[in-house]
Amino acid sequence: MSNPQPLYARDNCRFSCPLQWGLTVFWRQAEPDDGWFQELAAATEPDGIRPLKHHFREPAISQFAISTQPHVSLLLVVQRVKGRLQYLVRHRRPKAFQGNYAIRSVGHVTRQTGVALLGVARLTG
Repeated sequence: MSNPQPLYARDNCRFSCPLQWGLTVFWRQAEPDDGWFQELAAATEPDGIRPLKHHFREPAISQFAISTQPHVSLLLVVQRVKGRLQYLVRHRRPKAFQGNYAIRSVGHVTRQTGVALLGVARLTG
């Protein structure tokens, strides 16, 4: 008798709730435009990260709307987006970014939903 194989795996299932994040990165100097956005989206897609939108909040602050697959950690999102973007602008900005960033979940998930999903009586923060 052969070993049973799982019916449901990451490759043949789709997550029913989109995982969406707001990522803010801080440039050392103001960037003139975001002509690199399409290349960034193509470069991060194989990692399970999909940048949906970008805009400059201030001249040296980039804000991204990002969707990820369930297996992608938040640390990986930050590493890949900043790393791939640094690679795209490396000729004109050898050290493009400051070390700080901000990442937040966005969408319909509320604190009460999070408590219910996690089974936690109290969240701090």
